[in-house]
Amino acid sequence: MNRSGLAVTSLIDSRDFDPAVDMLVVVDDIALPPGRFRLRPEGSPGGHNGLASISGVLGTEMFARLRIGVGRPTDAQIELAEWVLAPPTQGEEEAVLSTFSQATQAIECWLKYGIEVGMNRFNVST
Repeated sequence: MNRSGLAVTSLIDSRDFDPAVDMLVVVDDIALPPGRFRLRPEGSPGGHNGLASISGVLGTEMFARLRIGVGRPTDAQIELAEWVLAPPTQGEEEAVLSTFSQATQAIECWLKYGIEVGMNRFNVST
């Protein structure tokens, strides 16, 4: 995951590829609680190594992302990598899985209508 940029290297050579329009990256996000997701049109990696890898390879932060909440560790001693790779609690897993149907709809909306419409339809205020 930390080297996700390798997966997009072949896209760079395509003349018709515009990451700002043609790419949606799905990532875990500790800033969102489990069971929440957000569409974003661009942004910094914010400490997410996979997003940093993709941004580095593309040379831009201008690509859409669907951030799926996994929450923060309750114990400050737990390393973030350990947290996101560890099995979730049953409640956290249920919360994340319950969003998949709506997240799939958000992706379909993005494909058909673009990021702005998707954000307006699916991003809910916290």
